[in-house]
Amino acid sequence: MKIFEQFSRIYFGSYEETKDLLNLAVYESIDSLTLFSLPRLQNQTRFAIVFNEDLLEKVAENYDFHALFNISAPSLEDDSYVKMKFMVIGQGKLIVGYSRNAKIKHPDYDFATGKYDYQELFTMDAANDSRGNPCLLNIKGRSSTNGKPQWMKGPLNVSIQSLILTSDPDGRKKILIQYDLFGKKYKLIDPIPIERLNEK
Repeated sequence: MKIFEQFSRIYFGSYEETKDLLNLAVYESIDSLTLFSLPRLQNQTRFAIVFNEDLLEKVAENYDFHALFNISAPSLEDDSYVKMKFMVIGQGKLIVGYSRNAKIKHPDYDFATGKYDYQELFTMDAANDSRGNPCLLNIKGRSSTNGKPQWMKGPLNVSIQSLILTSDPDGRKKILIQYDLFGKKYKLIDPIPIERLNEK
């Protein structure tokens, strides 16, 4: 797949390694945005880590990322679920592949309609902003691997462009969402720590 050609080296993660990382995230109350932008996962000179479909299914049985990009999300078109097929983290990128294009209802980010358009492929940059805050930038979706990239579509058809980890005036950790709705706008939300569902 051409999207993998941009990485100098690729490493396929194991469940045991992933479980250790997620248990640490649960213990330290780390949210998915913080996890995806950790320097040890986003080191530009090292490998990118691939989570394949089997690994993601095992993770979903035992953990909830509470992320904008869920491993499994209910489709609004029928009673089925849209499944994450792979996720790639590293070298300044986060790439997510889904089983199909569908409009979903997000259980954690139920703003306005709570409806989001999941595309077969999402690509984004994991970086730090000018203030050193970890963030996901240039969040683009494609209806196919060769499709034209477009901003991720969220509730009320807004274009979601970036997620920035920041703090409010009282020093409380927040996620700043940059979106477009008749012009650039921002919304602060509370990050949700990764949750362990089972003790396995």
